[in-house]
Order: sequence, then structure tokens, then C-alpha cells
Amino acid sequence: MNNKVKITGIVIAAIITFIVFGAIVKGNNTPDESCVTARDIFGNCLQKESSDVVIDLSSKQWEFKPSEIQVKQGQSVTLKITSTDVSHGFALEEYNIYAFVTPGETVEITFIANNVGIFEFFCNVFCGEGHSKHRGNLIVK
Repeated sequence: MNNKVKITGIVIAAIITFIVFGAIVKGNNTPDESCVTARDIFGNCLQKESSDVVIDLSSKQWEFKPSEIQVKQGQSVTLKITSTDVSHGFALEEYNIYAFVTPGETVEITFIANNVGIFEFFCNVFCGEGHSKHRGNLIVK
């Protein structure tokens, strides 16, 4: 009878330990927004979103496509800029980025999106009467 009490006590202590441990682990498990697939049985992400972003940016009279780029703070951003008609420029002053883009060629620029906010980029090479509308926004969250 004494052994049954000891075994029961050990089993109850083990169950309580597992419950407390599970609550601690679950409480410390904050959602990971970069998780792009399923999670394992412990809540660990099986595949994370890459911290690198590559954007194909097309420039033509008088627009950028896409005209809005959204990234997360701290991400490495690579812009692959092409011109489809005439020579254009690309300026993102807040990041001290300036480029000259000739038709048919690709200019590649990589930077770290350190600053949170909305930053305008624009064509800084006169490209015709709609040149002043040749703009877009980089949104860093």
C-alpha cells in the first residue's frame, strides 16, 4: 500500500510538472510573422520568410511599376530597375540612392531598409512632359 501512495505521488508530480512546463513554453511562444508554412508540434516554424527582398522595378514614361513597394524594417532590399523606353533616373533620397537607367539594361541596387516610414522615389532624369508624375513610394513598416 505504501508503494502505491509513492507511485501515485510521483505520477501526480510528473503530470503537474508537464502542465506547468507546457504553460511556460506556450506563454513564451509569441507569433512569428515571418513563418510562411506550418509549425512543428512544439510551435517552431518549419520555414521562415526570407529576410531578403528582390523587387523588379520597371520604369517608363511616366511611371514606375510597381509604384508602391512595401518592406519590413531591417530587410535587405534589392531593386532591379529596367527602362522600357528612354533613359530614366531613379532617386530615393532618404537612402542616398541615385541611379541612371538606360533602355534595355538592368541596374541593381541593394540596401537595408533601416528607417520606418513612407519614402518617395522618383525619376531624376528629364524624360518628357509627364516627368513630374514619374514617382512612387517605398513603405517601410
